[in-house]
Amino acid sequence: MKFGDRLRELRKEKGLTQAELAKIFSLGESTISFYESNKRTPDYELLKKIADFFDTSIDYLLCRTDKRKPPKDIYTTKELVHLLPEEYREVFRNLKIKHIKFIKKMYEEEIDPEALLDAMRVVQSVRKDLEEKEKKKDIKQDDK
Repeated sequence: MKFGDRLRELRKEKGLTQAELAKIFSLGESTISFYESNKRTPDYELLKKIADFFDTSIDYLLCRTDKRKPPKDIYTTKELVHLLPEEYREVFRNLKIKHIKFIKKMYEEEIDPEALLDAMRVVQSVRKDLEEKEKKKDIKQDDK
């Protein structure tokens, strides 16, 4: 599937003709026809307007994804840390960069914030288990 196919699909879902869609964007009907037949593509500014009109992402219009909308909430790492419950903030701050990259990758693949919190709970649980094992190991060495 290409941009033109996606545009045609979205236009038809809204019950619009090529002429009606052209009028909405102040274009000629032939321009919409060229887009839908994949003979032309709109410039970036028009792509943004089309995405807004159809309430979808530019990536969806360009067939880079089959998900119509991007994740609702995209945060920087710093913002994300502040959204976490207090007990997870310290765990997050202590993660190594490879863990943060893993979590970022999960988030970019549109895993919702609840799934991210679940991942943080697992990290916290593993960390507690490791700390307990270290304590037991230290106690055994002290007993010797």
